[in-house]
Amino acid sequence: MSVDMRNIEREAAMVPRINGATRWSDMKGGVVRRYRVRTRDSHPQRGSALTLVMGTFALGLAGCVGEQGAAPTLRPADSAIGPLTVTPLNAILAVNDTMQIHVSVQSLSGAALSSVDSVVYQLANVADSLRIRLSRTGLVTAIAASGPGSPVLVNVLAFKDGLVRADQTVLQITDTAIPGATLSIQPIAPDSAKLTVFSNTMLTPVIENTTTDESVPGPTLRLEIRPGDMDKVGYYRPYITPPPNIVSLNLIDGVGAPLNGIVTLSHTGTVWVYANVLVYGTMLHDSVQYTITNGYRGSVAVGDQGSLALVLSGQMNVAVSPGGVVAFFNNMSLDLNTTVDFTFDVPGAATADPDGDGTSGNILGLPGGGTGATRQFLTPGTYQWTATVRDGIAPYTGQTVGGTIVVQ
Repeated sequence: MSVDMRNIEREAAMVPRINGATRWSDMKGGVVRRYRVRTRDSHPQRGSALTLVMGTFALGLAGCVGEQGAAPTLRPADSAIGPLTVTPLNAILAVNDTMQIHVSVQSLSGAALSSVDSVVYQLANVADSLRIRLSRTGLVTAIAASGPGSPVLVNVLAFKDGLVRADQTVLQITDTAIPGATLSIQPIAPDSAKLTVFSNTMLTPVIENTTTDESVPGPTLRLEIRPGDMDKVGYYRPYITPPPNIVSLNLIDGVGAPLNGIVTLSHTGTVWVYANVLVYGTMLHDSVQYTITNGYRGSVAVGDQGSLALVLSGQMNVAVSPGGVVAFFNNMSLDLNTTVDFTFDVPGAATADPDGDGTSGNILGLPGGGTGATRQFLTPGTYQWTATVRDGIAPYTGQTVGGTIVVQ
């Protein structure tokens, strides 16, 4: 592959200088400077070192890998690039502290990769060059405090055979170090370790010396969970902007939770959430076990569409915790003059909503236009509901639709 250095130099003026990256024009005669970087699991040896190419130039060369739609080089699983992990995931530094970001890369078969084509360290926010210096080998030097809730994000990208993997380190800089600091991510009242499905929770990490009451202001962390719990909890995983012109990408994608946050999904049960932070050179750990239950509110709605009565909003199958309240709605158009009966296979399980109209059991003659009624379900179990269209005009009269209410 050839590289036209005239094009590179023309683009030099458009590339900002960032700590840890180098202008195109710094590459005299097209020479790429290479550096050995130590991986977490190995020491640099001849033929096994990771190759580091200066940030901006690495992205330009990597773009050539897939130019004109060429496919990336095919490799067996034991040599194809797989997951990339940075260490530490989180770190707290004092001004003038230094820290090395370590990189570990696996193949798709799970074995450690001895080398990749290049590794690039980048600031996610160019303005953070005022807070840290980031070398081309991943060495961080803290130069100014970052402030609470305003972390410095460092992206790490590894390239091999036309593919790229990425991860991110989260840093916070304080003016001075706090000796004897400890870490806690335990819930602080009124928060608790009991959550409901489809809810968002922000943890409050505390890094402090409990004797002197000195603390890190507003720590912001990447949290971790076990792989087997990914069906229960979503957590922060960074979206890292892909380099241009790369045909095949495999970067970390965002999963709907901010730093310090988790979002519960559709599964109930227990889940452990972990925090690991390098604090002024000492690795601190904490974890909290959450219990995830069904929520206490649900809804079912029927409406008209064409010649059918359908469940339009809410769900056909609803899950609530014991004591949960389910609302039932007739959303059919008023001009159809329909009423709907909501009946249950166990009418006695549908008790009166304490905040409702005081009625219990089957719901009969519910008018259209969005009229609703509520029932509370106290006893665990699975109950069938059926909605039947009454009155009104054909073809709606007599149509039914149904579902379940799971109380657990």
